[in-house]
Amino acid sequence: MIKKKMSNVDKKILITDTSVLINFLNIDRMDLLSQYPGLFFITEHVVDEITNAFQEQQSLLSIAITNEIITVVSINEEIELEIFNKLIKEHRLGVGECSAIACAINRKYCLAIDDITARKKAAKEDKDIIILNTQDIMVTLVQEQVLTVTEADLIKKRWENEYRFALKIKTFSEVMK
Repeated sequence: MIKKKMSNVDKKILITDTSVLINFLNIDRMDLLSQYPGLFFITEHVVDEITNAFQEQQSLLSIAITNEIITVVSINEEIELEIFNKLIKEHRLGVGECSAIACAINRKYCLAIDDITARKKAAKEDKDIIILNTQDIMVTLVQEQVLTVTEADLIKKRWENEYRFALKIKTFSEVMK
């Protein structure tokens, strides 16, 4: 089977917060995001969070930005700023989460975020928003034949053992369609 390479015009845009991005940075697998059938964007706030809280991953993020695996965007439109300020004032979510949610809602991007509270808040703010998490991204990578189930399971185990990031599944074969 010959797979048609998608142009950037055909790809959906995912705005991701720190949680999803850090999972791939931790294991130095940003190459997986470059093979995903979508474009990954982050806000300047997410860049700042990684710079301040995850200094070990900062250089990997810089490389991903330079290699255009990740695109950095500013929250600067009036609607985005209004949503961002509303979310920040509630003091329930981090700056990166608030900026990603505001950007996703305003620009109609998919939101890639793992935090359950943030996911619920985003869905409450915009009932039509498409929300993905790390597991969804990994499932798509298996479906797109970028990874095998075995490779995805090895990554899952590495996240659990080395980074305390656990998925609720035992194996990706459980969620493959």
